[in-house]
Amino acid sequence: VSSEEEELFKEMDDLLSLSVNSKEGFVMLSVSMNSASEAAYTAKAAQEILQKTVIDYKIKSAKEVLSFNKRELELKKIEFDSLQNKLALFKDGNLNIIDSRFENELSKIESEFQIVNAVYQELNKQLEQAKLQVSKDTPIFSVINPVTIPNIRSAPKRSGIVLAYGFVGFILGCGFVLT
Repeated sequence: VSSEEEELFKEMDDLLSLSVNSKEGFVMLSVSMNSASEAAYTAKAAQEILQKTVIDYKIKSAKEVLSFNKRELELKKIEFDSLQNKLALFKDGNLNIIDSRFENELSKIESEFQIVNAVYQELNKQLEQAKLQVSKDTPIFSVINPVTIPNIRSAPKRSGIVLAYGFVGFILGCGFVLT
């Protein structure tokens, strides 16, 4: 992370507040800024980023399995198609020949084809299972309180500021009068 980005992270850390309740399974996100509309926009953007990050984290391993199964299925499909073509060409080239060498070669090619076909079918099943696993692992988000532009200022509390400075002023005034 560059120094510029680190400064931005520090600023965002001061603006954003995130509290996680793992017992009940919810997250509360709040933003404190001078402008209410900017705070709402920032909160909405942070919510979307947070949801995307959580989803990516939750389904990372399932997606890796899915992409592995896709690659393996593509490779096995190529092998399956080539063996299917080899079997068809062998049968077409030896239509009227009946001898034991032909039968032996045909049996060998057919058994190889059967094995590749079984592996291809199994990879197809695994691919579908991986797709289902990705769907199953994807968390569903429900927004309890949607992002809104606040009508009432939440901070700073003016009465607290007035009381604090009034007290400090009183103490300083008393100190000035007594000295």
